[in-house]
Parts: sequence; C-alpha cells; structure tokens
Amino acid sequence: MSGHRLMGCAVAIGTAFVLLRRLSPRDGSPIFFWILALGAVAYLLAVRELFQKRFPSRAILWCGLALALTWRIPLALAPAGGNSDPYRYIWDARVQRAGHNPYIARANDPALEGIHTPLTRRMNNPDVPSPYPPVAQLYFRGVTALHESTEALKISLVVCEGLLVLVMWRWLVLREMDPSWVLAYAWHPLATLEISRNGHFDVLGALLICLSALALHRGLLVRASVWFALAVGAKLLPIVLVPLYWKRVRLRDALLGVSVLLAVSAPFAQWDAVPSGSIPDVIDRFRFNAPLFEWGEAAIGAWGAAGLALAAGLAVSLAYRRDAAPTPAAWAWPLAAAVAFSPLVYPWYLVWVLPFLTSAAVLPLTTWSLSIIPTYGVWHWFTGGSPWRVPPAVLMLEYGPPIVVAAFCAWKVGGRRVAVPRDELDGPD
Repeated sequence: MSGHRLMGCAVAIGTAFVLLRRLSPRDGSPIFFWILALGAVAYLLAVRELFQKRFPSRAILWCGLALALTWRIPLALAPAGGNSDPYRYIWDARVQRAGHNPYIARANDPALEGIHTPLTRRMNNPDVPSPYPPVAQLYFRGVTALHESTEALKISLVVCEGLLVLVMWRWLVLREMDPSWVLAYAWHPLATLEISRNGHFDVLGALLICLSALALHRGLLVRASVWFALAVGAKLLPIVLVPLYWKRVRLRDALLGVSVLLAVSAPFAQWDAVPSGSIPDVIDRFRFNAPLFEWGEAAIGAWGAAGLALAAGLAVSLAYRRDAAPTPAAWAWPLAAAVAFSPLVYPWYLVWVLPFLTSAAVLPLTTWSLSIIPTYGVWHWFTGGSPWRVPPAVLMLEYGPPIVVAAFCAWKVGGRRVAVPRDELDGPD
C-alpha cells in the first residue's frame, strides 16, 4: 500500500512540472506558486512515507526514478528563460575559446563585442567578470563544445543528476540504509526546478562531493581527495568540509588533491593577481536573502561577514570531526551553515545539500529547502518595480518553519544540539 501512496505522490509532482512546462509562468508569479505548492505538498507526503520506513519495492522504486526523469526531460529541452545563469556559462565558454581569461573579461567590454551571440547578450551583470571556479569553467567549455545552447547545458546537468542518484544509492547501501531514500532527492521540487528548468550547475558540485563522501566511506583516500578538490574547483562552498578529511586522509593524498586543483586552475592563472573573478564584487555589493550576512556586515564589515560565513561552516564541520565516520548530516549541516551566512542565499545554493537529506537529523534543512521557495516572488515583484530585496514577511515565511522544526527536534531528542545531531539519527553505518 505504501508503494501506491508513493506513486500517487510521484504522479502529483510530475503533474506539477508538466503544468510548469506547458504554462511557462514567470518565476514568482501566482500560478508559479500554485504549481510549486502542488509539488511541495506531494513531496512532503512522500518523505513522510520514507520517515515512517514505508519503503517501496525495488520495482516501484525504479518506476519512481523513471518518472522523475520523464518530468525533467521536457523542462531541460526548453530554452532557459529571462537572463538565467546558463547564458553566463555560454559566455564564459566562448571567452575561453577566444583565448581570453573569464576572470578578467567583462561582457560589456566593447573590445569583446565579437564574442557575443544573441544568447550571451541576455546574460545578467555584464559589468563583472565570471565568479565560477576553474572546474566549472572547463565544464562549461566542454559541454558547449558539443552544442552551444542552454538546452545542451541543462541536459548535461540532468545526466549529472542521474549519476548523483547512482552514487547516493551505493552510499545508502553501504550505510545499511534503504536506497529508497534516493527519492528524497529525485522527487525534490527544488532539484527539478533549478536544474532541469533553470539550468544551474550546482548539481555538478553536489555530484563531486557525493563521490568524495562515498570514496571516503569506502577507504579510497586518493579518490576522496581528488573528488573533493574538484568539488572545490567547481564552487568554493565545500571548502568548509575540510575538517571532515582531517586525519582521515593521508598527507600525500591531500597533496595530490591540491595538485589536481592547481593543474585545472593553471590555464586561468594570473601572474600579478589571484584569479578571483567577480568574487570580490559579490562580497562588496551583491546581496540576496542574506539577513545573517547583513547583520554581520553591519558589525564587522562585508569581508568580516564573509569570514564569518567561512567560520560558521568550518565550526560545524569541526563539531562533526569527532564522529567515527561522517554521516549524511555531517556533510549537510556545514554546507547549510556556510550558505546561511553568505551574502547571496539563492534557492539553488541548497542543491548542494539535497543529496544528504536522508534522515531525521537534517529535518530542519529539509524544511528550509521547501520554505525557501517563496523567495522566488522577488523575481516577479522586481519586474513590477519593487526593490531587489526579500520582504520581511517572506523572510519570516522562509526561516520561521526551519527554526520551529529545529526547536521541535531539539525537544524530541532531550535538548541535544540539532546543529550537530548524533549518528543514531542517521541510521546504522
């Protein structure tokens, strides 16, 4: 009977994304929220089944994964809308092929007009260079070499999702957990929305981190180090996970990982400066949905607040350092802490956390991954002349539910810290 309920949830989620594809509403519009509400409610009912250990048969599990693919493909084959980030990915690839450095080149530079296409002219923030690290740059270049389109990029990211599900499955089995938990990722509305529809590449980094976590669990230390280095090369966020590797990998393995990262960074090296692209611009002037960063900035300045985000992620990682083996929660909470304190808290940043939402230990993060959806309203309101800022009421709607759930979880476990839950909440190793 549980399998039938789960398949009913899958059909509801799929219906929501079929409607999203056919109606193509603007992000944050009323119809957009009604459609996402259908998907979110169905997802919560499905996760409830998993939490109650009502796992489906293998046949139904595979059918559920097949359905997740069928509602992704139409979205991935549709062009990206608005001034989505995939246009920047295409620009970065074209800049590389033209022999320029994406960490220096600015899309509004008249000298680079010849590199533009109708697609790249739709990119946002043309006045700043690229913020994406070297692994991401090489990924953009590799995919667009096959076909230069947002559709090709999105299809490649759906392939990454398929690989991610396989890695999650293997890791869950090794941890003696039911592989049905892969549905917690495959059916998550945020994953489909931000990868298949909007084409954000964060799933590439999530895949690399999961590969590293799996290798570390299996004692394959060289692979764990290299996959981790490549994840950092895709986006700087996972640097906060370094304490999880401390004394778990050998020095020579860590040095190999650093060497790999330096090798992929070499084509972008600048002799007179660190190739940071627009990261300083992000810290100095870009803000979105970042109340914790803004509070820190008011007290210790923008760069001090950026350091606080790094310190928050590292502190949570250090709290997990004493565990015998990193649990899914040990990977999720440091990433979430760093995101929460960062100057930009876009919904797709939580894609990094989604593969680890497989236990009660991360229930507040599961809640946040859904309660962040109301922030899409900013895109819709901005077109109507409202400021580019999340209203206080939406901030309450976003952060209130996970705080309440965290408090409830703390009460349920007798006052133990929710931010660093113990292994027994994750299931056996």
